[in-house]
Amino acid sequence: IRSQLGKVHEVSPREVVLDKLRSDAPTFAAKFDRMVAECGHRGPGETELSNPVYADAPELLLRSVLGSGRAEPPAPAASARSPLARALTKVAVSAIERRERGRDLCMRITYELRLALREWGRRLAERKTLASADDVHYLSVDEIYCPPADTRELVTRRRAERTRLAALDFPVHFTQPWTPDAVTAVSRDEVLTGQAVSPGTARGLVRILGHPDDDFEPGEVLVANVTDTGWTPFFGCAAAIVTNVGGPMSHAAIVAREFGIPAVVNTKTATQQLKNGELVEVDGTAGTVRIIGDITHDPHSAG
Repeated sequence: IRSQLGKVHEVSPREVVLDKLRSDAPTFAAKFDRMVAECGHRGPGETELSNPVYADAPELLLRSVLGSGRAEPPAPAASARSPLARALTKVAVSAIERRERGRDLCMRITYELRLALREWGRRLAERKTLASADDVHYLSVDEIYCPPADTRELVTRRRAERTRLAALDFPVHFTQPWTPDAVTAVSRDEVLTGQAVSPGTARGLVRILGHPDDDFEPGEVLVANVTDTGWTPFFGCAAAIVTNVGGPMSHAAIVAREFGIPAVVNTKTATQQLKNGELVEVDGTAGTVRIIGDITHDPHSAG
């Protein structure tokens, strides 16, 4: 696949039309289609039934493939210096492989549930019980089979509540009652500290992601509350990773080391104190994030 990227690497993933890709780079397209067929049940935020997976939106996978193609390959890992270190490395790799096989099996079953739920949503929408098939994600199992008379009003209220809660930045630890606290943004030359989990230094523009299907450009610094397997495709094109929570064995730490990119976790407030478009330097050896440039372009702004 990488050998075919030269034909399409100058096109932004958001602008790529799959039909045009198949006509301009048929070899790459054929391999890409096989990849989608094999892993279409996976995707960003794959554990959430309402989220699209690669079978629904192959452009999400294409974006990751193209981004990885632009990125410099990580330097080869140093060989283990002792038999014990080699043995421990082998055990760790085996454990990761078992974990990923288990995760993939779980996601295959989840995909079947997703398809079944979509079919129920389609039927309820046809009966005018729901305004749209997607509304089924706001019903309980009992309500799906026996919709209450006020189903549409119930969905509207739950959508609004989800939107309200999603806008809140919850701290790592809190007790009730809790109210959001104002967090002061980091100023230029100030340093945000966390835990160093993947060595190296990298610079890039901040991109704060709330969901793994948000827009992301190669070379940006991925800043998130936490990551899981659904976020892995971003690591191939990210300059560095910064998260609010995590430790040396967290998903962000392990995958960043596998990709050979700097990572700082457990900053607690990175998503609140950093801003989209700021130029930062991430030191994965010291565990620091330093702002070195003002915002020149907000990645989320129009145009």
